[in-house]
Amino acid sequence: MASSKATSSLTMEGGGKDSIIFSKAGFAVTYSDLSTNKMTDFVQKRFRLRQLDIPCVDVRDLGELRYHAINCMDVIEHVYDVEDVVADLLAHLLPGGRLFCWPSFYNSWNGDHVEKNCGYRGFFESMLDRVGLPVVDADRGGNILVCRRDRPQEGTVNQESQYIRRELYELSREYAWKSARGHLLALPRRLLHARFSAADPMERKIAYEQALSDIIDNVAIWRLSDHRLTFDLK
Repeated sequence: MASSKATSSLTMEGGGKDSIIFSKAGFAVTYSDLSTNKMTDFVQKRFRLRQLDIPCVDVRDLGELRYHAINCMDVIEHVYDVEDVVADLLAHLLPGGRLFCWPSFYNSWNGDHVEKNCGYRGFFESMLDRVGLPVVDADRGGNILVCRRDRPQEGTVNQESQYIRRELYELSREYAWKSARGHLLALPRRLLHARFSAADPMERKIAYEQALSDIIDNVAIWRLSDHRLTFDLK
């Protein structure tokens, strides 16, 4: 993507380093976070020291702004309602624009990452593709995704966000149910494999817990999506 002040970028990441990189590359950057985050004062200081004109906007107050590029690194795994966040990101992205995303869907075991989000690992990219946000590139490890908005613009940002939210909940409900069922059918085989292949009792325990978690995580995603569709989006 050409680097020019006419190219707008929204950056959502804690310390502001990516905002600095985008700004120095010539993008017109907006840094977005929750205004209650104490990190924002530190980030603003970093911008001032480098004499960079980067506005800091509460993520809830972006209104009808749309961007050529959105940088959302190491964020989505921390939120419970993944569909709501993805819908908002896509709605704020201009057609043809790029979303740089690192969805770290793994269990940190300390509460930092929402555990149920591990269930998205099996179908997150397929879900993005079906709402018009296909993955067009990735880093060598396949962790950092580059997604392109192929979806045409439909109404205001708020209207689009509502349309996309519903689509994502429907897809999550579909994918999570299929994934939970698949993991349930594979459970006896996985438990037997763990019992006879892991010599260490702790390794067996971890394998048992992982096999059960793959079912529980997907059931939690299905339950959230079904609840939202039943009660929130009538």
